[in-house]
Amino acid sequence: MISKNNDVWFIGSTNPNFTGKMAEQFPDFNISTNIFDKKLNYIPKFDLIYKYIVEHDLIDIIVEFAIYDCPVGIYNEPIIIFEIRTEF
Repeated sequence: MISKNNDVWFIGSTNPNFTGKMAEQFPDFNISTNIFDKKLNYIPKFDLIYKYIVEHDLIDIIVEFAIYDCPVGIYNEPIIIFEIRTEF
């Protein structure tokens, strides 16, 4: 989640065999910070994630997604959204 106040909450994994639930339970990244924190540079493809969230007006929304090495889905993008919600 990225908030309109530039806060970032990111839980994720780079393990391609994980489900969303497994990535949440055994994350490689569990960061609560702001968008200016250099720690975010260590999250693979975070710039792609940030751009997608901003372009699709998903600020202040919890977004569960996966990133692929090639375009997928009906929109031919490397990101697939599994769930969006406003509360935990």
